[in-house]
Amino acid sequence: MSIGSLGKSGTCFNNWSKTYYYTPELYFEPKTTEEIKQILCYASEKGKKVKTVGCGHSFSDLACTTDFMISMARYNRVLKIDKEKLQVTVQGGCLIKDLNEVILPENGMAFSTQGTVSSLTAAGVISTGTHGSGANFSNISASVVDLELMLSSGEIIKVSNTENAELLPVVSLSLGSVGVILSITFQCERAFNLHWKQYPDTLGNLHQQVSLIHQHQLQVPLVNQSHAQVPLAHKLHLKSY
Repeated sequence: MSIGSLGKSGTCFNNWSKTYYYTPELYFEPKTTEEIKQILCYASEKGKKVKTVGCGHSFSDLACTTDFMISMARYNRVLKIDKEKLQVTVQGGCLIKDLNEVILPENGMAFSTQGTVSSLTAAGVISTGTHGSGANFSNISASVVDLELMLSSGEIIKVSNTENAELLPVVSLSLGSVGVILSITFQCERAFNLHWKQYPDTLGNLHQQVSLIHQHQLQVPLVNQSHAQVPLAHKLHLKSY
């Protein structure tokens, strides 16, 4: 069976907010590294561009294409767990939700920060600069220890602080523009609990205290309720182990 026959035609893709719809010429859901390589080589032969997509959780048309699209949905295995270093290595299509709810808790680990939504792929959260809140947090891509990247030629390169180090900040937040991210090793930390305090306040008070709040709290999501007289502020306090 040729690799071209593994692609589906007529598959309509839309982002989560349904603001963009595209129908790629061929839509692929590879399960193996070899299949991804064959797709890229086939695209090169046909002169087609390739876009990879995770869960499409973006307001933009970043993943949309009329050429070839690769979904990472089936390329989603957990490859390695290192309890001593508090690191986890996963394939690019592994869901953050699965790591949060099953894999990391079972091994006494947790991400240091994350976005509001967890139904996202590992490659997707780093490639798009997904972040949480709080003055002392970086985005999730900053927790990448190393990763494997497949170039359009099918060549696989490893990127880390010691190997192709100059590429690490580029590939870790690449918007899918430099190749297919095959695997990622995340630096985690020991599992912890968050103490959550929720209270109403006025915009004036919040504006005066915002710098102080961010310095002393881990995460501070603010929710404005238009039907209420005051906005609703959420404060997530210090961790407990």
